Amino acid sequence: MIVLAVLLVPVLLLASGLVLDGGAALSTKDRALGEAAEAARTGADALDVIAYRQTGRAALDPVRARAAAEKYLAATGDGYTVTASGDAVTVTVRADYRTQLLNVGGLDVIHVAGQATAHPVTSDASTP
Repeated sequence: MIVLAVLLVPVLLLASGLVLDGGAALSTKDRALGEAAEAARTGADALDVIAYRQTGRAALDPVRARAAAEKYLAATGDGYTVTASGDAVTVTVRADYRTQLLNVGGLDVIHVAGQATAHPVTSDASTP
């Protein structure tokens, strides 16, 4: 009976760690994806107003777009990269989840990342 307990306890601890820490790591990845998407949308709102007035086409102001996305991400505390060029803002967010049970086995941190791209869009309320 003791041998069975000695063999089952590590297996149960590993299974519990995979459920707890795996689920929390997925939640952290979901948060990183959400942050990346919202930062990209925030950056895509930075239009080049002069170009829009002249052409009627939504064009990105890359400097303002990058600054807007970085301002949004500065409050998150996660690592990130922002690129704004052409008509797209691409954001990658890197986050770490510190394990609670799997650290017993030597896995202290699970690194996750989320990436999103947004394009500037304008809408005309008068268009059906």
